[in-house]
Amino acid sequence: MGKFKLFRSQSLLTRTIILIVAAVVISNVIGWGLYQKDRHKSEWDSSIERVSERLTSPVIAIAENPDLGEVNLSRSFGFRGQFVWVSKEAFEDDLIPFPLSSSLNDAVEKELDGSKVTTFSLMFVDEDDVEEVKGFEQFEDRMKHRRKGKRWGHDDKEWKRHWKKPDDFIVLSAQVETDRWVNVAVPFHPFSFGWRPQIPGGFIFSLIIVIFITVWAMRKATRPLTVFAKAAERLGRDVNAPPLEVKGPKEVRKAASAFNEMQDRLRVFIKDRTQMLAAVSHDLRTPITRLRLRAEFMEDEVQREKMLNDLEEMEAMISATLSFARDDAASEVTKKLDLAALLSSLCDDMIDGGKAASYEGPQAFPFDGRPVSLKRAFANLFENAVKYGEEVSVTLTTAEKKVSIVIDDKGPGIPEDQLEKVFGAFYRVEASRNRDTGGTGLGLAVVRSIIHAHGGEIKLTNRAEGGLRAVVNLPV
Repeated sequence: MGKFKLFRSQSLLTRTIILIVAAVVISNVIGWGLYQKDRHKSEWDSSIERVSERLTSPVIAIAENPDLGEVNLSRSFGFRGQFVWVSKEAFEDDLIPFPLSSSLNDAVEKELDGSKVTTFSLMFVDEDDVEEVKGFEQFEDRMKHRRKGKRWGHDDKEWKRHWKKPDDFIVLSAQVETDRWVNVAVPFHPFSFGWRPQIPGGFIFSLIIVIFITVWAMRKATRPLTVFAKAAERLGRDVNAPPLEVKGPKEVRKAASAFNEMQDRLRVFIKDRTQMLAAVSHDLRTPITRLRLRAEFMEDEVQREKMLNDLEEMEAMISATLSFARDDAASEVTKKLDLAALLSSLCDDMIDGGKAASYEGPQAFPFDGRPVSLKRAFANLFENAVKYGEEVSVTLTTAEKKVSIVIDDKGPGIPEDQLEKVFGAFYRVEASRNRDTGGTGLGLAVVRSIIHAHGGEIKLTNRAEGGLRAVVNLPV
């Protein structure tokens, strides 16, 4: 199956073109073979018919006109190397080789049917015995004499074009009377069925037309698939993306309607779950407040302090959850922004707050995105870097279709088995329950949600020289 991997990897358009071209080539090759077979048979039968007619015409003429002399025979039939002579005995030589013998014998027998010929035989005279054909020497001398005359001129090419000495002859020896045999010798040129260039030319032209029509039809047929792919990619970034336009053939309209219906259901599902999360988080504030008031009346100071800390942590988690739900439910408008300026300003804010931060990259980079969401995501990453790694180093690089933001710190890093888990909601690498050291566990979940909403990806890796590296790739 490995040898078909390349074919399976092709696009639908390429795959269809390959299949259609292969089908056209195979069908034309089969058709060409059948045509050649029929053509060979037709030309074979036509050649046999011409030879048999040349052989039998003098025999039939002499059989019907016994007084016709050899001089008249030479004048009547002695053209194009055809020789006729009368003898008292049958001419004898080698038999005609098969399969020519069977076809020619049947054709001659058909031509002589109804004539006065009682019996006949067909012989094959090769170049070694050609001198036995009566009249051949005189005919050759006559042609050489004419070559010297004005009729043929003095051009050897013209002579060769009009006269070519035959190497072999087919001889018909037919008995017309008891002691009278008519012998007819016809030059034998092997039947050749040459190549006809107009047939391959027509095939190539038709193949080009088929490929052109196939490309046009498949591009038109696969265009809806491209639209669906882009719509699915857009839906993965923004569930509130505009719906597909329902147009085109019946099947395409049906698929577009189903896609739009799926998008509506996803939108409603996410909205309901987000609203439920926000509602639950909001309603929890009331019992937490009551518990905080009751804790204040506890006599045991140690237990009171622990309970107040737990309640404060719960309230912080609820606040973070409400903030996450509000941001997720919001539909911030995408607009043109300067991504380089946004990153540089965040680093400046870090420096103003007494933190170590640096930015490296272009001074300006236009980007289509949601300014508030992106600012929150990168601010979260920068704060984590300076919180756990003492300083943050930001590098922005651009490529043809994407922009990469690399964020490095000098902290302890994250265990390899937890590099992906930290993106989960409420997951914390810090084992303690201290908010100041472990946080609420929603920061990176919010970051990845924002990056994915822009069609990008974020990946965490531990640096070989120490510290953590966050790489954010965003499509341009």
